[in-house]
Amino acid sequence: SNSSALSRTGLNWSDTVAYDPARQWLFVGDYNNDRVLVYDLSGGISDGMNASYVLGAPNFTTVIGGATATSMTRPMGLAYDPSTRRLFVADFDNSRVIVFDLSSGITSGMAARYALGVPDLTSQGGYCTQKSLCSPSALAMDPDRQWLMVADEYGNRIVVFDLSGGIINGGM
Repeated sequence: SNSSALSRTGLNWSDTVAYDPARQWLFVGDYNNDRVLVYDLSGGISDGMNASYVLGAPNFTTVIGGATATSMTRPMGLAYDPSTRRLFVADFDNSRVIVFDLSSGITSGMAARYALGVPDLTSQGGYCTQKSLCSPSALAMDPDRQWLMVADEYGNRIVVFDLSGGIINGGM
């Protein structure tokens, strides 16, 4: 990671975004800093504006990485479900999708609620099987059907999670 980019404004390879239109939150994946920055756009937008929250790290100046409920390594894809207020993060190096439940709000460093493609929030995937992910890289959400579509890069496939019955850890 690039420590000079560790701030409320610094990004190091941001290639994925998602948006919550109700709260006007913009989620930006900060790939090389192992985090997601959240910008509150309700007051407008400006050049160089500060992020309001950070996910995947306890604060704006620390990189954690790894597979825990409060960390991620190389977030590569984001999807937001406005009907459930859940943020899905493709945690590329840990071969999992972590799910943040934002229905009660957001705080910096908050824990993810679920992990998909691995048994629990502290497991790493990476073995391309029917029950695991192998480096998820992009996400799309169908909020009407409650389907989460995952581009599983090294698995050379698209995995569809049917979340209509709820989410459980593992999810496959």
